[in-house]
Amino acid sequence: MRILFTIIWVAMAWPLKADVNESIEYTYYNANADSSRSLLSILNSSTPIRKDGKYFHGYTHWHVKWYFRWSEKSDGRCKVSSVTTELTCKIQLPKLLGATSRQRDQFDRYLSALRIHESGHCQIGKNAAATIDRKILSLPEMSD
Repeated sequence: MRILFTIIWVAMAWPLKADVNESIEYTYYNANADSSRSLLSILNSSTPIRKDGKYFHGYTHWHVKWYFRWSEKSDGRCKVSSVTTELTCKIQLPKLLGATSRQRDQFDRYLSALRIHESGHCQIGKNAAATIDRKILSLPEMSD
């Protein structure tokens, strides 16, 4: 009997598992190269991402949603028993078409830096999802 009680006590004391499901989707818009124009000019005229009169070559949108389950004790008190948190992150970047080798090299360096920058925005979403997940799991037992 003592062993059974110990097993139940350990199982109840075991930390709840956080679970963040991540989905990252990349989409691209076409930028048609022209050897007589600068890469900046090509990207500015091609980008569909504009806000307040400014051009942006990349864009990230993230969204967090969560679901949780709770268990009810015999006295009616409730405690969160599991959480599933979902992060969707959509990153939009340019794709250069018809470029010279010089433009391609310049674009590849720029795209690498832009991808890192946009991934930083996605990381903000990851941090938010982890915080939400952790905070929900740490909610105290409630009376109802």
